[in-house]
Amino acid sequence: MLIEHPVVVIENLLKLNIGDEGRLLYLRKAITNGQIIYNSDKEFLKKMEKELELVNSTKEKGLDKSKNTVSEKNKNNVSNSFESYINSIQDSISELKTKDSKIKDNLELLLLSREVSTQFEIDKANSFGSFAKLTKNSNADLFSLLKKNPISEKISKFLR
Repeated sequence: MLIEHPVVVIENLLKLNIGDEGRLLYLRKAITNGQIIYNSDKEFLKKMEKELELVNSTKEKGLDKSKNTVSEKNKNNVSNSFESYINSIQDSISELKTKDSKIKDNLELLLLSREVSTQFEIDKANSFGSFAKLTKNSNADLFSLLKKNPISEKISKFLR
């Protein structure tokens, strides 16, 4: 790595709230554990080191405005990220409520379908299907009915 003391640079960046805090914390941990640092992370640290030097040089000149600007940007970023996090949680909650409502509706439909099916089976068992009317007619009426409306050729031949 081309930075002499990267952990010190990272610590100073974290103290001044400059850069991506999560990435800086990751890099500090990776460097202290001796892990391999990717080129993109090395370039990021170089860029952040230059920004840190800029902040330190303006501070020495009494122009501490850049620190305030960077600090304000970070505060705005934190505020915006927190608001987006809250919004995503609220969206997730409303989505869960919608799914819960749909699940309840489907359960009600299933219960209603089960009741209708059960009642249909009960009615079918009680009425013996289309033969429920047979007991009301006499046998002669039944045979005349079958002769008029034969179910199949075999039945009509049988009745003749």
